[in-house]
Amino acid sequence: MSFEYAFAGAKAVVLIALIARLWRLRLVSAWPWFFAYLAANLVRGLALALTQPKSNNYAEVWMASEIVLLALWAAVAFELHNRVRVSYPGIGAFAWWLLVGAIAAGAIITAITAIDYPADRRILSTLFFARRALASVLALELVGVALFFRTLKISDNLASNVAR
Repeated sequence: MSFEYAFAGAKAVVLIALIARLWRLRLVSAWPWFFAYLAANLVRGLALALTQPKSNNYAEVWMASEIVLLALWAAVAFELHNRVRVSYPGIGAFAWWLLVGAIAAGAIITAITAIDYPADRRILSTLFFARRALASVLALELVGVALFFRTLKISDNLASNVAR
């Protein structure tokens, strides 16, 4: 058994545990995009486990599922952002448009970067750069929100707002 299979198995166990916990706590309706992301990630892992790693089918499943996962990842970011905005209205519309603009800028930069790649590698490189761009945007958004809370010295417990 290789390291990749062991890691994929451990990831599946963690995803199943998270999905079950969300379901048991009845938080699926409160966090629908997060639940969808976890479920899609689990289905993707199972689909990839059933295909040969160095085959065209594997690449096609990976690329198609990567598009879905990136879209769900962005939806989760908006879901989190909306939850924080409702609980703390001071973040306001500026932060919302900042997130939308950052994701749009990441998409444009990704598209421009992928143009230079050969046609047979363009989709793969686009997905790779899209994942990097989205990860960077979301990390910067989290840092920005954290700095916002730190600057205002908000003492409320954020965890109390999670299940609302």
